[in-house]
Order: sequence, then structure tokens, then C-alpha cells
Amino acid sequence: IARNIGPGGLCAYTPQVMETGEKITVRIRFARAGSAPQEAPTVAASAVVIRVEKQFNGSFLFAASFLLYRFLYQ
Repeated sequence: IARNIGPGGLCAYTPQVMETGEKITVRIRFARAGSAPQEAPTVAASAVVIRVEKQFNGSFLFAASFLLYRFLYQ
């Protein structure tokens, strides 16, 4: 679940263990209230993890910097 997103990267929660410096691929769907999920604009991005914080519930909050992104069209 994304907490914050901008043109340079994102901050999000994940149940997976992440390491600083790890390269990841993310798919971001910008859902709009009342619309079908398949209608939501989607972006695929490669990124590098720049910060990881373990949360009290066992999940992880991470910040990642985008390396490359593409808009996906249906």
C-alpha cells in the first residue's frame, strides 16, 4: 500500500523483507472511486530501495527512488 508517491519515487508498506540498495519492480494502479480496477491508469517502474523501517506489526515501510517508469495502456 503506497503511503506517498511522487515523480522521483514512492514510500509504501510491504510484508516482504527489503534491503537498502535492493532493486525492485513495482506496478502502481491509480484507482478512482467508483471505477472498475481494470480502468485505472497503471505505471510500471523499476526502482532502488533507499530506506527501510520495520513496523511494530511486522510489516516494512520502505522508500524507493525510481530509475525508470512507463505508463501501461490497455
